[in-house]
Amino acid sequence: MMIKAITTLMLVSFMLFNTTTSDAETNTLRPTSEVDYIAEEPLSVKQSKHIIADIVNSADLKANKKSTTWRIKEFDFETSNETPEWIETLSLIFASIIEYALWILLFIAILMLYVTRHHWLHLFSVEKDEKEAYQAPDVLFGMDVREESLPDDLVGEVKLLWQQQKARESLSLLYRGALVHLINQEKLPLENSHTEGDILKLSKKTVADNKQDYLSQLTAQWQLIAYAHRNPEDEAMEWLFRHWQQDFADVSAAEVTS
Repeated sequence: MMIKAITTLMLVSFMLFNTTTSDAETNTLRPTSEVDYIAEEPLSVKQSKHIIADIVNSADLKANKKSTTWRIKEFDFETSNETPEWIETLSLIFASIIEYALWILLFIAILMLYVTRHHWLHLFSVEKDEKEAYQAPDVLFGMDVREESLPDDLVGEVKLLWQQQKARESLSLLYRGALVHLINQEKLPLENSHTEGDILKLSKKTVADNKQDYLSQLTAQWQLIAYAHRNPEDEAMEWLFRHWQQDFADVSAAEVTS
């Protein structure tokens, strides 16, 4: 159909450019076929324009083709339907619940870290160099806490001082023996800045319960005479004499001082 239309257009154009040709020449050029493609009489300019316009606007020349392709659909959010109010309210409530739950979990986590700090805090401590290794003090509370400063028979010497009415000297020697034991046998890192209360707290983490009980009783009697200037009762001192080796020292006085 396209070829036919183009052929027709060419013939019409040929006709317009040969309107001055004589009738004899025109008759000579006409085909012998019974189908006449050229009018016997020349067409006017207006008629020719109409014919050409009809041919140019014909479906065969335009050859319109319909095709289908994919493309992203454009949404008009401004004209879209608004979210129902009940959904917005429910979303706000749900978001608030999640927020408060996260705050509660954070508080519980911080609390648990604080409660269990003794189990993990040492992981962040910096190890000391050999030059900075712990050095046991020689004097605590004005007492000589070197192991060689103790007598061979510690309990015997303490009893003798007590019987001589030298209560302060007796308790001072017994408490000094306890400090020496904590430093050398229990490997408790005592410092000059520690108080009696600090020593009790520090020993509670490492020593056995029976030793901790004995140390608490001894510390109480020592503080009574050292700060309140009151002598302990005989029964309290007898208990300290009797339970020194049984509940605290675990070894004989000679072995402690060796």
